[in-house]
Amino acid sequence: MTTARTKDLSYPGARGRAAAGPKNNKPEKTKLKNPVISMKLVIICLAIIIFGLVLATNAAGYINVRASLTKIPMVGKLFGPKGIVSEELATKTNSLEQDMANLQAKVKQQDDLLKGLLEEKQTLEQEKQAALKQIKDLQAQLQAEQTRRLGFKDMAGYYGQMKPATAAAIMDKQDEQTVIGILQEMPPEQVARILGAMKPERAAVLVNQMLK
Repeated sequence: MTTARTKDLSYPGARGRAAAGPKNNKPEKTKLKNPVISMKLVIICLAIIIFGLVLATNAAGYINVRASLTKIPMVGKLFGPKGIVSEELATKTNSLEQDMANLQAKVKQQDDLLKGLLEEKQTLEQEKQAALKQIKDLQAQLQAEQTRRLGFKDMAGYYGQMKPATAAAIMDKQDEQTVIGILQEMPPEQVARILGAMKPERAAVLVNQMLK
């Protein structure tokens, strides 16, 4: 048995293989590590490129990254709830703002209606005051006319006791409206006698005024 082992070791090829075996194992491991590292670098580079493209498309508005991430089972938990809460809050805020705008519009409508009613009331009050003033003025005019008529009637009785020539002489110095008022309160016969005693031009003017 000892001779066989010695013989095997003495064989040149066996020695060469025994000596070369340990030296050749290290290069083979190095060759195996290089492809793995290269593959990792390629994957990392691809991931960086893809992530950059996703960010670029999200910034451009082509892809909603948050919406896409929420669809991923595990990742969606990190991005989903905040987005959902924000959307719900925005929706509720918009609804409240719309309700507030509607209420403000109704309040403005009621204010405009109330303002219109107040203006209409003020206009009616002004018209009422104007009508009352007109009635008061008419009453004053009527009373003045009645007083004037009573005065003319008294004056007609006074002039009726005079001679026609004397009455005509006094009336020639009075204004036409006063003379007409007195003559209208006198009997037609007295009026004719007094007018006959006046100047023809004066009598004609008085007759024309009385016939109007």
